[in-house]
Amino acid sequence: MMLSILVPLLLPVLLALASPNQESIAKAKSINLTDRLSEDPDFTLLLRLLQRARLIPTLNRLEDATLFAPTNDAIERYINTSHIYARALFDTEPNVNGPRDNVQHELRQHLFYHLLNFSIPILPKDFPTQKPLIFETLHYPDLPVQHPSPEPPPSPPWLPEPGGLLDRAPQRLRAVFRDSKPWIAVDSMRRGGVEVAKEPINASNGIIIPLRNVIPLPGNLYQEVKAHPLISEFASILSPETIQTLSTSPHITLFFPVDSAWSVLDDIERKYLHSGYAEHDVGKLVAMHSSGSGINGSGGVGWSDTWDEGRSFTTVDGEELKIGYSADGTVQIGQSTVVQDDIYAANGVLHIISSLLVKPDTFQINAEKYLLTLNATSFVSLLRTANLSHYVDDEHDAENWTILAPRDDDMIWSNPPENLSKVLKYHFIPGKTLPGELVDGSLLGSELREKGLQGGRQRIPVSVSSKGGTVSKDANGEVSFSDARVVSTPVEAPSFIIYIVSHLLEPPPSAIARIESDAQLSTYLAAAFSTGLIEIIKETPSTTILTPYNRAFEKLGLLTSYLLLPEQDSRKALCAVLKHHILTSVAYSTDIGDKRSFNTLEGTSVTINGTSVIGSGSWNVTGKLHPSDTLTKSGVIHAVEDILLPSRLRVTIGDLALAAGCHTMIELIHRAGLGKVLNGTLTMKDVDDLDDWERRHRRKDNSNLAPISGDSSPMGWTLLCPPDSGFNRVNLSRLYDDKDALQTLVLQHIIPTPATPNDLSYAEPISFGNDATFTTLLSPSTYYGDLVMRETTSIVVEATTPMLPLLGDTPKSDSPQRERAILVGIKGARGTSGETDYARVISYGRTTTPDISGTRSGVVKIDRVLEPWVPGWWRVWGWAIPMCAMGSLGIIAFWSTVVYFFRKGENEATYEPLDTGDAEDI
Repeated sequence: MMLSILVPLLLPVLLALASPNQESIAKAKSINLTDRLSEDPDFTLLLRLLQRARLIPTLNRLEDATLFAPTNDAIERYINTSHIYARALFDTEPNVNGPRDNVQHELRQHLFYHLLNFSIPILPKDFPTQKPLIFETLHYPDLPVQHPSPEPPPSPPWLPEPGGLLDRAPQRLRAVFRDSKPWIAVDSMRRGGVEVAKEPINASNGIIIPLRNVIPLPGNLYQEVKAHPLISEFASILSPETIQTLSTSPHITLFFPVDSAWSVLDDIERKYLHSGYAEHDVGKLVAMHSSGSGINGSGGVGWSDTWDEGRSFTTVDGEELKIGYSADGTVQIGQSTVVQDDIYAANGVLHIISSLLVKPDTFQINAEKYLLTLNATSFVSLLRTANLSHYVDDEHDAENWTILAPRDDDMIWSNPPENLSKVLKYHFIPGKTLPGELVDGSLLGSELREKGLQGGRQRIPVSVSSKGGTVSKDANGEVSFSDARVVSTPVEAPSFIIYIVSHLLEPPPSAIARIESDAQLSTYLAAAFSTGLIEIIKETPSTTILTPYNRAFEKLGLLTSYLLLPEQDSRKALCAVLKHHILTSVAYSTDIGDKRSFNTLEGTSVTINGTSVIGSGSWNVTGKLHPSDTLTKSGVIHAVEDILLPSRLRVTIGDLALAAGCHTMIELIHRAGLGKVLNGTLTMKDVDDLDDWERRHRRKDNSNLAPISGDSSPMGWTLLCPPDSGFNRVNLSRLYDDKDALQTLVLQHIIPTPATPNDLSYAEPISFGNDATFTTLLSPSTYYGDLVMRETTSIVVEATTPMLPLLGDTPKSDSPQRERAILVGIKGARGTSGETDYARVISYGRTTTPDISGTRSGVVKIDRVLEPWVPGWWRVWGWAIPMCAMGSLGIIAFWSTVVYFFRKGENEATYEPLDTGDAEDI
């Protein structure tokens, strides 16, 4: 067919040139192509290549051929770019250039591309100047040989057989006369090609046309696409799978658009195609612009010389592309104009067109494509790894989504974690939540459904930092999801909205991990470990933990000391207290409003009213609640400032005394017959019934002191309890032998509390106010049974732990500090040194047993024993001595005065009157 096209074109040339070349042609009839190459020193390298490829017999067998012969200079230049030629010419040491290739398949294929199975005339100056001549070579492209073959070659001559990647058609060459010179292997636009070096050489079996360069062998379609400057955009988006298809698939006809044609796509679409994750859509694009069935489905390659108006191509995706011609003669493929046709390739042909062959709805831009354009490719890659792509790649998903995604630069994981699926689901929120709908402090349910929440959605906390709590459409820097800040303007689509966040969110950890991370909750954590409650917390789903701060335990004083004892009863009591802080349902801050009761893991309930929480215990404690919404795998954690006590908790005075380390005092109480005070059942009747008890009558004349009525009703008691070290100066042996003294000492330390002021803290058994006075069980028997409180402060050089931290801490500083202390002493006692008349309050605690209305029971730990004060003889009679002395002196002074004046009267001289008669006698 090709020959029939060429003969009419060449006939005028042959007729014009027949007569001037008759003689030269006659002389050349006896010399073949090989002889001509041997005669010319410009073709020594070409001859060596033909010999190495075993093509000399083939060349001699051809009856009428055209050999495009590159000169030695041309081959030497080509060696620098072709390992095939270099190996064939210089392969003398196999270890240097690889194993010897005996078959030389690639070299032979390349040389066949320089050979035609017919001869063309000597190229004249009037060679066609418009449409290039097209020649079919003896090169039938096939797939490259994977490696050189050391096997011996088959016997020559080797003649090419129809077959290969062009549907049994040979590869083509074009020739044109340009710039007053013949050019071989030009493109369809008459550009490029190889210049003819000198006059053609006639031989008996053909013609040799010398060339200044080696004719490059057309690459596969991918190589041709990649090398062409007009279609660099299409080349840049090809995926590895598509590249493989374009490199190896046979007889493909491509219609690829110029770069400017891509401007019709949305910027998001173009970024998506360049993301490296658009393999599917890139494959669709190639399918829309390629055909493997030829014209009208007849097979073959769709070179332009086979085109006729009205005929069509069927693309790989099934669309029909009709061929047409415009008024100016340009070719139309579908709705696009052909810009350049017939770019030859080893496995087909490439045509460049003016526009994309896509429909308006070709690309359905889903969430995945948006994420890729937003530089969140790593996030998309993780979704694919976890088989969660369906959340972002379904264009027709009926459910809307709010997607939180970090950019590639903000991904913090080098390797996917084990819980990758959970982490990624935590970034999807059902429904499209716009920036204006975000509220500070709100909790949005994510797609992550935790087993610990019994299949419920894990929440994501929202923080809004903008003024007024309203979010602008930009939302950049104004909104945080958990601890991840929104770093750019959200991207909204009909079925989703994407917030780009500063880093990958991590789902809430276990409750234990949350508690461990807060140093203010260390006491609660230690208590949970000591009771074995850790496993219960881990395994119990859907819980709310009200975690008390460390200072909440400090407020309980001796009650905390008791709960932390290693004894079994204390452990059970502590476990009950801790369980009383665990609600059996998830209560987020949004669920806490007006007064509402919640069941606890302990079995009773607590009442939450806004920011207040009340336990079920007898103390009726109203604690301060901080609804912080600290999320966990199994629920939420809120902090409380006070310990909540369950109603079932029973802690007696004896328990508190034991926790205070007052073993000696406990023994003395039992020896005194007052053991009931330790379990809270002591009554005044029990006090009256003590053996040999007559003290009530010793003070019967002290009517100014209110007596204590004895009855059989339980009442509140406060025990002043010195630790064992507080008895260092007490003769215990004497006390054990003297029951009266023993009872007196014990009664001095027991304060009946029939009524309690309302201004006390919930852990105080009595008031510690300055000058507060209390009647003890010893008060009815002596003036010195009452106790009085004194508040003192002292300057300390270094900061130390205050004796009464609960009565007021003093902050640390470099300057001298004042330490507050409470002293309790016997009212009216006047000791010589005063040390035995008062004690320092160390700590205190309150029982949890049900008290009589308005009363409290508890223990006050003091540093020493308050020994009952008995005034000495001097205190009793010392006043009489000076009074007697003064009286005696008064009497002596009185009588001395009387005697003085009496004696003075006796000693004075007396005179008698003179008789006048007697005078005359003298």
